[in-house]
Amino acid sequence: MINTDLPEGYQADAALEALLYVAEKRPGTDYPALFRIVFLADVTHLRQFGTQMHREQYIAFQGDPVASGLLTLVTEAGLGGGETDAFRVTAGNVIEPRRGFDAAKLDEAARECLDFALQADIEDRVSEVLEANPATGMAECELVSMGAILESVSNREQIEQFLEEG
Repeated sequence: MINTDLPEGYQADAALEALLYVAEKRPGTDYPALFRIVFLADVTHLRQFGTQMHREQYIAFQGDPVASGLLTLVTEAGLGGGETDAFRVTAGNVIEPRRGFDAAKLDEAARECLDFALQADIEDRVSEVLEANPATGMAECELVSMGAILESVSNREQIEQFLEEG
């Protein structure tokens, strides 16, 4: 499901639960919006607690921060219509949970930061973070190149096609 070549310490279970949490709390969320919500929550978590929620790496794509682990998770499920045992990606790229999130795998601090991000005006808040730190606030989150991520994922061709076609 999640590529095993992700960074050391990457918390795949927590990342999946964050995805399910957002999809459950805000039905109809497509994955680009979900990525922005998780980014804002992660920056909030980093600022408040000094750590990321699940040790994600971010890439900048078309002006937006994209969580490489979540991108892998969603693309391996199947862009534009696919599913895992935990969620489904619709033809409109909406994430639909197939089960509830597991609170044991997503700590209270992460849920608080996700709740904050869910209540915020995502476009304005993400823009503020990006303007405040031209490195997208992602330098603190181990910004890596798209090429480095693509070299390590099992579904490289699918991701490259998605990125080219939008």
